[in-house]
Amino acid sequence: MLKSTRMIATAAITGAIALGGGAAFTASNQLPASVAGYGESSVTGATVTAISYTLNSTDSSKLGSVVFTAVPPIDNSAVARLTLKNTGTLIESDSCVVSTASGISTITCATTGAPLINSFDATGLTVIG
Repeated sequence: MLKSTRMIATAAITGAIALGGGAAFTASNQLPASVAGYGESSVTGATVTAISYTLNSTDSSKLGSVVFTAVPPIDNSAVARLTLKNTGTLIESDSCVVSTASGISTITCATTGAPLINSFDATGLTVIG
């Protein structure tokens, strides 16, 4: 019985350390609320200050592009990618263009598949560089 109690206590302490460590790694992420939602965030030190969704120019039931505004500035040569998911399933994945002026970065992501506005519930942005 003593061995079982030790294992449970060890598991509880390990779980508490893991939870505390995970919070420390993501504490500096800041994202605004979004109509389409935001599912996950795993980069520290980035602050997305705005997310704008633009409808497709020929069919307003579809998404044309997503524009993120971020600080601190991101290098224009950074590689950025938009992902749209529905209940964890990938709906769309597109390359984005980073442009920075006056200390603010704009990341513009045109959707190549023009997904329906109601076909996704999570918007993700990955920036490398």
